[in-house]
Amino acid sequence: MDYHQTANFVVEAEMVVTEAGNMAAAAALMEKASFFA
Repeated sequence: MDYHQTANFVVEAEMVVTEAGNMAAAAALMEKASFFA
């Protein structure tokens, strides 16, 4: 793998991790909202 491919892979991995984190945060918020509702 050359440097450019490696950089692209890292960026994509970061996006996947961020997306997973956002989904987990959204799920936690929804759980809290339904708990208070």
